[in-house]
Amino acid sequence: MSKPEQSNGALLAARIGLFLGPLLLLACIASEPPTGLSQEAWLTAGLIGLMATWWATEAIPIPATALLPIPLIPLLGIGTSQAATGPYANPVIFLFLGGFLLGLCMQRWELHRRIALNTLIAVGNQPARQIGGFMLATALIGMGVSNTATAIMMLPIGLSVITMLTQKGDAAEHQRFATALLLGIAYAASIGGISTLIGTPPNALLAAYLREHHDVHVGFGQWMMVGVPVATCMLLFVWWWLTRGGFRLEGDSQPMLRDELAKLGAWSTGEKRIALVFGLAALAWVTQPLIAKVVSTVDDTLIAMVAALSLFLIPGKRDGDKRVFLMDWDTANKVPWGILILFGGGLSLAGAITSTGLATWIGEGLQGVGTLHLLLIIGAVTLTINVLTEVTSNTATAAAFIPLVGALAVSQGIPVELLTIPATIAASCAFMMPVATPPNALVFGTGLMRIQSMIKAGFVINVYSVILVTTLCYLLIGMIWSH
Repeated sequence: MSKPEQSNGALLAARIGLFLGPLLLLACIASEPPTGLSQEAWLTAGLIGLMATWWATEAIPIPATALLPIPLIPLLGIGTSQAATGPYANPVIFLFLGGFLLGLCMQRWELHRRIALNTLIAVGNQPARQIGGFMLATALIGMGVSNTATAIMMLPIGLSVITMLTQKGDAAEHQRFATALLLGIAYAASIGGISTLIGTPPNALLAAYLREHHDVHVGFGQWMMVGVPVATCMLLFVWWWLTRGGFRLEGDSQPMLRDELAKLGAWSTGEKRIALVFGLAALAWVTQPLIAKVVSTVDDTLIAMVAALSLFLIPGKRDGDKRVFLMDWDTANKVPWGILILFGGGLSLAGAITSTGLATWIGEGLQGVGTLHLLLIIGAVTLTINVLTEVTSNTATAAAFIPLVGALAVSQGIPVELLTIPATIAASCAFMMPVATPPNALVFGTGLMRIQSMIKAGFVINVYSVILVTTLCYLLIGMIWSH
């Protein structure tokens, strides 16, 4: 969870967590393991306590915590250095790296801005439809660009529209519209990421975990068969909830939007070429199972890296006698490397949980859960992750809990994807608190809304998301992975 600045409460939590985490690990080192649990598994539980505490409280930067398995797994005798470091080079990490580079390239050539403005102009000038247009454009961009970058790009446009439509009339109505539009942008940035495997880090983290530990392969197209229906239903409900009753506003934002689009000028060569590369990559991801029947070595990671590397080889324009390529290293260096390290740390921790037998022991301890109906088990897991992700990073939450949820599924004889996928999606459904996600913090930081408005709107959406994710995953996952 990244925030522009930490409050006094967050600083206090970080200080407490800085000492509490090591104490949990030391307690496991100094005590005997419970009956039926090996010493290595008990020490792994201590490592979980340390990392989960530091992740939750951000005692040190989240990616730095993710590096702990590298020294501690060998030092504690849990595993070898090779076992600890191997997961940091998992193929799915490079899938996400490729996705990051494609998204950064779109931003470099302002293709994402053109998509947003064209979408907003297409929806017309009615206030509720404008909010829907902002949400649609934000979600579409969020499918391939980080939710933070998407929100940063859409926020200035949204603020301009708010100013345009709230120059005269009822102040209370202006406040309601501004709140709805800003929340729509923040929520859609997170919802859009649910749609694709590269849309948000927890999705790719899950794919890596399932492949590594359960030999379950989640393809780009397979994920979209679950992610797109969930994101679509979420987006429609959030739009209805934020705009119910309509708005009575005067003003026309279309001239401003058209003026902004005109400033971009005609489609540049760079825009056309990155659009082509991204389109071909998306097509290859969706059709990967068919391609693999012809060339068996082609997988989602290979597609991502071929597309990303091609950006350094394809010219975008000429600057005098010099060719400017679609991507340069100054732009590529903006990749959030910390997220990729966080992937590796989560996978390394998951490997220790599995290899030491801790996952099996946890699963056996949860045997009583098996008396519940499968739908209730999925609902309980989804609700738990949904609550936790309001106060912790969605990626850190996923990294800490996906292995535990996987152990629960195995112990109950439930297909592991049937519990881990809804848990992963739930990690992206944090709508109540400004600190829950960077987009929430960004729109709250404008000063145009009260925290009570976010909590009130977000609570209802959180409840809906738990019900929707539980139900759709229960209905869809079995059908998709049975073939």
